[in-house]
Amino acid sequence: MQQDLVTIASSDSEEASTLSKIVSDLGFHSHIAPSEDLLFQNISQNTPRLVIIGSKFSSSPKPRLTAMVSSKVSASPHPAKIILCVGDLDDESIQKSKDNGAAGFVQAPYRKVLIKDIVGSVLGITVSTNAEQNHLKVAKNLFRLMIHDVSNLFTNLDIYFSTANKDVANDIRQKRFQRAQRTVLEVKRMLKNVKTLDAIRSQDLVQKIESVDIKACAEEIGDLYLDRLEEKSLNLVYEFPSDLSLRVLADPLALKHQVMGNLLTNAIKFSNRERNITFRASESRDYIRFDVIDKGIGMSEKILKNLFNESKKHSRNGTQGEKGTGYGLQLVSEFVQAFDGYIEVTSEEPGVVYDPESQGTCFSVFLKKA
Repeated sequence: MQQDLVTIASSDSEEASTLSKIVSDLGFHSHIAPSEDLLFQNISQNTPRLVIIGSKFSSSPKPRLTAMVSSKVSASPHPAKIILCVGDLDDESIQKSKDNGAAGFVQAPYRKVLIKDIVGSVLGITVSTNAEQNHLKVAKNLFRLMIHDVSNLFTNLDIYFSTANKDVANDIRQKRFQRAQRTVLEVKRMLKNVKTLDAIRSQDLVQKIESVDIKACAEEIGDLYLDRLEEKSLNLVYEFPSDLSLRVLADPLALKHQVMGNLLTNAIKFSNRERNITFRASESRDYIRFDVIDKGIGMSEKILKNLFNESKKHSRNGTQGEKGTGYGLQLVSEFVQAFDGYIEVTSEEPGVVYDPESQGTCFSVFLKKA
């Protein structure tokens, strides 16, 4: 809702503060007028949309005060509505105040839900608290991100179906069919995982954090995306030391798809044909470091600076014109933070002299050891 102005008339600082906080959470700006003179001055200068008269304001009888405020606001092209905090008013005074222009009444103690309903009724609008508005924003972003990740897996299915009738050996066709089956299963599991991201963004998540084998996750996601790798003749290289325990604290499904899957599809998208993409793991104090390294087109300093900034998201076409939404890396960032980890990114764009070995991008994900 747009930020409209509300004038709060109260001579009591505690009452004024309480009403101001409630009004602010409903999405309004507020001005506090502690005296009649300041109230009428405020109405003349600011043309508020709503005037709330506190129960502890002025010694004038409330019906008379309501009539005075009503007369003042009626001079505006868009007269403000008046809500009266009744305090200890008797029924006769309340009726007179209503006759004199009060459109709504509220009784202390002031409750946000009650005032929200009264304000909405008086103004003839739907009023939402900041928390409710944030929840709607969460839902919209969640839907976009869910579409992004499910689309990644459906691209794998599309590749499978587009090659199903080609003249290939039966063992290759069978392997592709098995990958397609696993993809369908993973889509079902991801849809169940939607509530996880919603909870992350609503800040009330009880994550299913457990000990996860990062090597097993990497191999599973690599296998799921094998058809897409083969489509660009890319080779996925695994560099995992055999003498190192590679167990981290994370949600296994989210780590595999939202983190590794998005980083892998990003590397595929920006890699030129017949190049390597590397999955590498190493130890770093209390963390296991997981790198996704490509020899692709790299990123400029400007893109790197705002890479995880949702308000400045970048979506570039891949090396074969692949489209993107710009949400994948934001999703990676949110889940890594939910696991109490962090990300570092280094990237090098092509230089004046073409050297494919010196360009590309490395995403380093640091996750706590299990």
